[in-house]
Amino acid sequence: MMPDLTGPELYRVACRQRPELCERFIFMTGGAFTDHAREFLEHTSCPTLSKPFTIANVYRVVEQAVEQSRSAHAASL
Repeated sequence: MMPDLTGPELYRVACRQRPELCERFIFMTGGAFTDHAREFLEHTSCPTLSKPFTIANVYRVVEQAVEQSRSAHAASL
């Protein structure tokens, strides 16, 4: 939990200020999983780790994020 910003808000700020970072986000569900957060995650292409998770889940999601980043980079060439 962040005191002054939600994950989706951080993502939006990062995308405005550093759009090249948007494809590198991985979201993790937390204790305050609101309808707003759920809707946001349904409409983003960023991978999500849902608690509880295993180290195997972390590896899988990071590999997915790396592959998405590579694909986005290759498409921009």
